[in-house]
Amino acid sequence: MALDPKQSAAFLAAAHAGSLRGAAEALGLEPSTLSRSIAALEKQLGTTLLERHSKGILLTEAGLLLQDHLRRQAAELDLMQSQFDALRGMQRGSVALAVGEGFVSDLFANALKSFAETYPSLTYSLTIGATDHIAHLIKTDQAHLGLAYNPDPDPQLKPLASANRPLVLLAASGSGFADLPDPVPLAVAARLPCALLHAGSGVGALLRGAEMRHGLRLPATLETQSIAALKGFVRSGMGVTYLPRFVVTAEIASGTILAKPLQDNGFGQGQAQLFARNGRQLSQAAQKLARHLARSMEAFMA
Repeated sequence: MALDPKQSAAFLAAAHAGSLRGAAEALGLEPSTLSRSIAALEKQLGTTLLERHSKGILLTEAGLLLQDHLRRQAAELDLMQSQFDALRGMQRGSVALAVGEGFVSDLFANALKSFAETYPSLTYSLTIGATDHIAHLIKTDQAHLGLAYNPDPDPQLKPLASANRPLVLLAASGSGFADLPDPVPLAVAARLPCALLHAGSGVGALLRGAEMRHGLRLPATLETQSIAALKGFVRSGMGVTYLPRFVVTAEIASGTILAKPLQDNGFGQGQAQLFARNGRQLSQAAQKLARHLARSMEAFMA
């Protein structure tokens, strides 16, 4: 049975957005037009794909099956196209990356520039998000490769490279927080004003675990989804934050920020990880890029 590509795209957009209005905005359509496309698809298949609720839509069991089929179909088409590109010596092709913000500087400074010089005809898409969102994009084939800090173990995710990268306490050089003991006991850290990442991040998960082990709470003056904001908070002297050292390599080298280890073994369990969906056959471009990231990025270096 051949499905209409426009109707399939309308359905996938609705499934991704969680609402007809959001999907219509993403596709530049009127909600009524998008709704008619999905209704026509449901009529062709003889089943209900979406359940409409006051807060949006939910996929039925049939809708989930169709979503999985369309995503696998798109991944297979992507792979076939990449094989054609490989026959042409990788003179074209695209790789989609989903990356935690803390990896961005390392990605561009140490890996992507040199890879692009070797394969100048390749293009890239880059989505920046929290660890949970990155894992979702990989599992739903919306990105080829994910870079995240301390993702939860998941059988749907296949690690391609990993390295232990403990959290450290970051403070501004010359600030009142620069003379903390080394390593810093968590009981001391709990008395300091700090900036923390919102839930959904690997950093946040490690910190919540440490709080539970020690029966205390870190006093967050600022909560944010932005690592740039964490760095700004520290540089201003307002307080401290907690990140893996590779995120602030440039600031440590310039002397603006200093890093101190924390006196808690749990922080040593944090991992920088490069991963793909388990079972997905990556394009040749994505495979080559993954190998290059693993050997070039500071996050994975010994």
